[in-house]
Amino acid sequence: MEATETAEESQRDVELPKVDLLDYLLYPIFLLVFCGTLLIFDPLQRIAYRIGSQAQQRVALWLSYGICLSLKVLGTKIKVTEPAPGFLQSLSADKPYILVSTHQSLFDIRILASIFHRHFPRFVAKEVLGKGIPSVSYNLRVGGAALIDRENPRQAIPELKRFAKYVAETKCAAVIFPEGTRARDGRLKELQAAGLTVMLTNAPEAEVIPLVLKGTWKLSSRKFGPIPRGVQVDVSLMQKVERNAGDAKLLTQEIIKQISTKFPLV
Repeated sequence: MEATETAEESQRDVELPKVDLLDYLLYPIFLLVFCGTLLIFDPLQRIAYRIGSQAQQRVALWLSYGICLSLKVLGTKIKVTEPAPGFLQSLSADKPYILVSTHQSLFDIRILASIFHRHFPRFVAKEVLGKGIPSVSYNLRVGGAALIDRENPRQAIPELKRFAKYVAETKCAAVIFPEGTRARDGRLKELQAAGLTVMLTNAPEAEVIPLVLKGTWKLSSRKFGPIPRGVQVDVSLMQKVERNAGDAKLLTQEIIKQISTKFPLV
């Protein structure tokens, strides 16, 4: 009971982004583009999947572009900060990567998919997201994602092991959110080590890139209301983390430390 009250008090302490009449007028246009994108790309993915998994992934990439375009209707800005000029372009398309990211909104998945488009990233997501959301659920189910039940380690750990090996074999990028759930108020939640350690152990050849994503919580701060115009989403990439054999637990702690330093716990 006390934990629930504390969480509710914490939520109340956060000031929601202000909206005005123009935000209310633009919101139906955003919904039209956003929902239209989901509805159009659902059957397109199903058709593409009959051709092959690569075709489906390419269609899913255009789904990500469409969702990002819907945010542009609201003047949303996505700023990517690289640790060095040309960092993204220097990442090989023939190597597996594990991207360790903060998490604030369901938009995070499509934004990161667009940024790392050359690597066709797959995601660790809650099992419940595999049903009921046009386009998104289908992509998670057939596109190689890991759908886990965080309350059931007997299901989650084997699924993460399978996913890590899949990433290593297919040389794609995996995205894991160690917070475990969205930080709906923009404040970093406690970072969990278990899932990331499993991934690192079972994909020892994957290169690891921590990153901090801020601002997307403002896009979904009002569940059934307008999204404020001009929200800036900041995606700060960090240098690849050096890996040594048998270093999974120590590496996990180092990554958590890096992210916490870049985005301090409140």
